[in-house]
Amino acid sequence: MTYPHPHPSSAALPGSLWQALVEHTPTLTMLLSPGGAVRYVSPSVTDLLGHAAATLLTEFTPHLHASDLPHLRACLQRAHTDTHAVRLSPFRVRHALGHWVWLEGSLSNLTAHPDVGALVVQVQPTQDRVQALERVEVLLGITAALSGCVTPGEAIHAVLHQGLRALGADAGGVLLLSEAGQHLELAGQLHYPDDIVRMLQCVPLDAPLLVAEVARDGRARYYTERQYAARYPHLQGTRPDGARSAAALPLVVQGRVIGAVGLTFHQDRTFSSDDQTFMETLAHQCAQAIDRTRLAQLMEQRTRRERTLTQYSTDVVTILGLDGTLLYCSPSVARVIGLNAPSLNEVLARVHPEDHAAVLATYHAAAEQPGATLQVTYRFRHGEGHWVWLEAHLVNQGQDPTVGGIVITTHDVTAREQSTELLARSEAAFQQLFTANPLPMWVFDRQTLRFLAVNDAAIWHYGYPREAFLNMRLTDIRAPEEHDDLQRRVEELELTSGLRMYAQHRLRTGARIDVQACYHQLDFGGVPAAFGVIEDVTAQRAAQRALEDSEQRYRLLSENAPSLIRRFRRDGACVYASSAARTLLGHEPSDLIGLDVCHTVHPDDLPGVMEAAARAFEDPSRFEPQTYRMRRQDGTHVWVETTMRAIIDPNTNELLEYQASTVDISARQAAEAEVQEQLRRYRDLLSLTGALEQPRAPECVAQEALERCLALTEYTHGYVVELKGEEIVTTATRGGDAAAMQRAVQRIAARQHLTVIREALRAQQPFFAEQHAPTQADVHAGHFPNFCLLPLTGMENMQAALVFVRAGQDTGVREETRSLLTIVADRVRHAFERSMHLQDLQVSRHETLRALGLALEYRDYETKGHTDRVLRWTERLGTALGVRDDDLDALRWGALLHDTGKVAMPDGILLKPGRLTPEEFEVIKRHPVIGFEMLEHIPSLPATTLDVVLYHQERWNGSGYPTARAGHDIPLAARIFAVVDVYDALTSERPYKHAWTHEAATEQLRADAGVLLDPQIVEAFLALFDPVSTA
Repeated sequence: MTYPHPHPSSAALPGSLWQALVEHTPTLTMLLSPGGAVRYVSPSVTDLLGHAAATLLTEFTPHLHASDLPHLRACLQRAHTDTHAVRLSPFRVRHALGHWVWLEGSLSNLTAHPDVGALVVQVQPTQDRVQALERVEVLLGITAALSGCVTPGEAIHAVLHQGLRALGADAGGVLLLSEAGQHLELAGQLHYPDDIVRMLQCVPLDAPLLVAEVARDGRARYYTERQYAARYPHLQGTRPDGARSAAALPLVVQGRVIGAVGLTFHQDRTFSSDDQTFMETLAHQCAQAIDRTRLAQLMEQRTRRERTLTQYSTDVVTILGLDGTLLYCSPSVARVIGLNAPSLNEVLARVHPEDHAAVLATYHAAAEQPGATLQVTYRFRHGEGHWVWLEAHLVNQGQDPTVGGIVITTHDVTAREQSTELLARSEAAFQQLFTANPLPMWVFDRQTLRFLAVNDAAIWHYGYPREAFLNMRLTDIRAPEEHDDLQRRVEELELTSGLRMYAQHRLRTGARIDVQACYHQLDFGGVPAAFGVIEDVTAQRAAQRALEDSEQRYRLLSENAPSLIRRFRRDGACVYASSAARTLLGHEPSDLIGLDVCHTVHPDDLPGVMEAAARAFEDPSRFEPQTYRMRRQDGTHVWVETTMRAIIDPNTNELLEYQASTVDISARQAAEAEVQEQLRRYRDLLSLTGALEQPRAPECVAQEALERCLALTEYTHGYVVELKGEEIVTTATRGGDAAAMQRAVQRIAARQHLTVIREALRAQQPFFAEQHAPTQADVHAGHFPNFCLLPLTGMENMQAALVFVRAGQDTGVREETRSLLTIVADRVRHAFERSMHLQDLQVSRHETLRALGLALEYRDYETKGHTDRVLRWTERLGTALGVRDDDLDALRWGALLHDTGKVAMPDGILLKPGRLTPEEFEVIKRHPVIGFEMLEHIPSLPATTLDVVLYHQERWNGSGYPTARAGHDIPLAARIFAVVDVYDALTSERPYKHAWTHEAATEQLRADAGVLLDPQIVEAFLALFDPVSTA
């Protein structure tokens, strides 16, 4: 529906009469041109829609609800052809505040009227009627939805889902009273944010919240935004975003409040009486539905409970008609008797023949005696074939219309009948056991203490004839002073099933014996009696008393011993500690009770002590003295030695407990520590002497001497220095920053004068300088007035020394340190110079071997440069694979000498420009063996070098020569060199081939990996060409 903008002139009314009519009525009147353009809007538009009339004259369509536009367009079309007014059904227009307003009215075609000349629209609000209709539909919908709800949760969801929309509410929730009635629990909600949901999960009834107040007094409450803020100022920060007005209504069932409904509105609204009535109707429906579904759930639970009880009951309930017809049988029948709903005839057929008449007679008697309860016990063949005992109770309820027959309750009494039979047999067995038992036994009256029965062993042991015994009381064989205690213990027997006691009994001869008596309650022919079994423990009690005496003597000895005595149970817990705990550990002896042997052990010593204890507890014969530290009460530690031994019962050889004796060995330990320190210095000196004798580089010798001397002396910092002209250069440092220590050496040289250092080097004697006590600041500044210089060599081409300095307040250097360094200086100097000579020899040997390799190369000039290339690649590959030091040197020499055997090859074969014949190649294949035989007698060549010479032509798959070795049977050095040799052969020009590119050679190596060459070594070799790896 399109409305063109009206011309200004068209907005005027047709006459003053019309104007007076429409401008003073609350009905909204609009004039439309035949094309639908708005020509006039009455002033009532401001009251109804909040708009100025001019606003609707310029643009009206956007204010209409999109769902209503088709209906309005149809009405406009009808008005052009219909002579009567067209009714406008309710439609929605947006209010200036944003909400929708329902309007209805009529559209009349007065275009032909001389005073009007337009389409006249007259509408008025119909909000209340539309809302009432909607609410009726909602109530009907909720009623229909609630009728299908089976749980309270479903009912709550239905009310909230449809009720919020009809009320215009934005969120809501239902809270129900807990069973105790002390708080509300959130049962369902819609559109509440998470923080509100958490707050409403459990609301105390005395909480200052709207729903709590409604639930307390049962009165509904409706608040505008201002009213809510005034009533609950403390909740303004916790309200949902956009919440303005609110309402809450009680849920009431039969005058009893069961909960409350809370509603939140984003609009600030005043609740009319219709609004309140509608909300109360919804709350009533919700309460009734919740109550109904709760009752339904309760009924369902009771039904299931009754069904479960009847199904799993140990009793079978059957109802038989008076004519024998089966009216009902509980489900437990199959489990109890193994049959499904048997008839009376089936039951009678399975009754034991001896019990058949009794069962039938009881049934007939029950049928003739309404209301009487009869009982019968009989044997019945179970559905699985075995016999069971059943007991049935029959009650004639034929007069009760809800029953209409004989109710029979049957349960299995097999266990009871069998117990009765077993009891009878047990009584007979008891009599036999009582009579023939070798231990004294008797039965006495618990009230009079008179003997009622005694066995033969009691007569023989106590010496009284049976007749005399049966005329005596239990007090007659007990000492008078024990009678009161005896009476009390017998009374205790009334409260317990059994009683054990120790006592002294008097024999007929007058002798006293120690006994252990065990008594149990017994019904003896209707008399409350006690049955007693008596054991003579006189010998055991005597041994126990002797053990207690021994224990007392042991305690006196241990309490006065200087060592700490502890006793441990078999589980390791301490049960006794002597008074020496106070002097040794500062603990009271009681502090150690219950602790294990490792509790106070120093953490560093704990593993060893635990291991020794575990061995000892496993095998008591393996106890060894243990030395360790124990923690005292003040936190300090004391060195101790503990010796443990097992306490064995000499009679049974049973392990009883462990005893530990601990002594203080602090003084001994200190002395041993001093001895160990002297031994350590001696060993370090020997170790230094041995280390200096090892062949190694000169710088390694100097650094080894530097580290060892610092460990043996009081000096704190050390240097290896070389004198080069007028400058001292530091080549190694220990104990500080290298740059700072270099500066310190320069200052030493400046202060002591270079001539002093030169003189010490020339004289080849240690030099000691001591002036004053330096501070730590002196050390940081590089000032060391106290230092020692040990010359390493005075050779013209190399002047070096060890310099030691010391920081700290104690300036004295012990005389033994001077003597030690004087001795060490001479040994270090000789070792350093020897190492330099050996280094020179090593270089000479390397150059000699290289010259030999080059000489071999010049004989076969086609391979010019091969020696240097494979040497370079072999060194890089060996280093990448972790080959170090002497092994790397041996690998280098192998690369230089690998083709030594080709010296013996004829020139015609070695220098042949084309490919070799099979016979010529067989000659060439001998060069590894020939080279090995030429070199194996040189003692300075390592085995690794000879491995390269002999096996460098072996291949991974065993196809090489001279021995056809395969895989890891080929020495590592030969496998390394083989990869390099193949790569160089591929990338070099030879008489029989052109040089391959690097890319082609690497592809061939990948193809040979795992076939001819070691795959891991190939991978490491190719990685040397990777820029990332090489970086």
